[in-house]
Amino acid sequence: MKNSVFQMIQKNINKDGILKEGFSLPAEDTGNGINWAAGAYDGVMLYHMGHTEPDAEARETMTKAITLASSGAYEKAEEIFAEWTKDNRAVAAVDVLQNYIYDHRQELDPNHIHGFAMHMILDSEHIECVKIGLEILELFPEPEEEIKQIVRTLALYDEFTLFCIWDMLKWSAGNEEIFELARRVHSWGRIHAVEKLNADNCEKQYWLLTQGTVNNVTNAYSSLTCWKKSQAEKILAGKPSGNEYRGLALLIDGLLDEGPVPGISTLNEPEKVLQRFIEITPEYDLRVQEYEVILKILDRAEQEEHNDPALAKACEAILHSRKCRDTVSKAVVKGKGLQLADILNIPYREQLYRLMRRSFSEYYYYCRLLMADDEYREKTLQMFREKLPLKTMTGKPTDETGLGKKYLPHLQLDMIMRELWNTPLTGADLIITGLKSPLPRNRIGALRVIQTWVQGTGTPLAALSPELYKTVKKLEPKEVNDTAKAMIASLLEGKIEFENKQ
Repeated sequence: MKNSVFQMIQKNINKDGILKEGFSLPAEDTGNGINWAAGAYDGVMLYHMGHTEPDAEARETMTKAITLASSGAYEKAEEIFAEWTKDNRAVAAVDVLQNYIYDHRQELDPNHIHGFAMHMILDSEHIECVKIGLEILELFPEPEEEIKQIVRTLALYDEFTLFCIWDMLKWSAGNEEIFELARRVHSWGRIHAVEKLNADNCEKQYWLLTQGTVNNVTNAYSSLTCWKKSQAEKILAGKPSGNEYRGLALLIDGLLDEGPVPGISTLNEPEKVLQRFIEITPEYDLRVQEYEVILKILDRAEQEEHNDPALAKACEAILHSRKCRDTVSKAVVKGKGLQLADILNIPYREQLYRLMRRSFSEYYYYCRLLMADDEYREKTLQMFREKLPLKTMTGKPTDETGLGKKYLPHLQLDMIMRELWNTPLTGADLIITGLKSPLPRNRIGALRVIQTWVQGTGTPLAALSPELYKTVKKLEPKEVNDTAKAMIASLLEGKIEFENKQ
């Protein structure tokens, strides 16, 4: 007999009361071919995709499962939910599920419904079924300590943290439970915990300021929440301690992102916030992390829509200081502060090249810094040829997204191809690999580079590179992606100007 989801989590809690590093439940099929990290699919749905509630047919199936559960037929009900949740994520179905049970509470057996919830939580081998159990449990009064401990255990795994928080919110000391939990989870679970936490005392506010955005996803998701709940603006207006200053820098870093969620633009007076932060900065000893935040502030201050010459000048004074240069010079040895080193003309490329050779997966992203230097361009291309499994990266063209760890080499190929646009025919062998990739992003990336070469030289592809022309010609009848088809057609027609330039 297989271990249940709960048993697998329970067996992987270390002596510090958190999950062992690297622990992960077997991934379940989400129907999109992507191997999502724990909690990521639900998190992306909540923050970006929205969700559709179960349709009439799905509700009918759900009703059947709940009716079976109410009769005590737990395993039959679980079988239905295991199949049902393949098309209906628990996070999207929570309102429909809970409303149905509440509206039919007079007809349903409460003891059996509670028993079914615990069966799903403790015995199910299906991740989504455990979530359904937690959603049902939320409908009942605050449980005894034994059940609370079960919920606490599941909450340690980021896939279940949000669902456990919903349960905890009904407990008499729920806010303290969520605060304790927030410090024990480090990915999507922390993002959800921060969102639900009531910062009702100084301890929580300080933690939110200094640790609330420290997660394995991105600090941007929680920065605005932490800014408000920690009363960061009030702290900034006073005399922050060293740790408080670092916390403020961390929050401002996330607020400046504004990629996944709104950030600094939502503050009442963002310019005054940034001006005050830069004003007090000379009073503190900065690490490279804080200097990187100041570089981001400088970048914003120089943008036409924000245009703040005084702020930009103050940032530049800090970045060109002896303290900054010394800090960055020391950081470069450890592979940190590379963008700063590039801007400040601090030698770093030889160190980066060695680090990339030693830890390719950790540093490949910085290939752009090496490719910008004639001395390191060919050496960097050769490194990618050696490190990438190029012979196994070709295949029949598909329209698959290609996300997840197994596609990392394809992402790395993408990164190096992006640096070839301004050096015609350099790295053409890598471009050919990109054209032969099963992933559309590689093929489109390679075609885009070829277009820039053709347009930059004013030479049709057939004349520029017969080998590339032949490869593109072979791809034409096999291509399945509409964007790539259009790019192929324009190249084979001999065009030398394109709309989608690099």
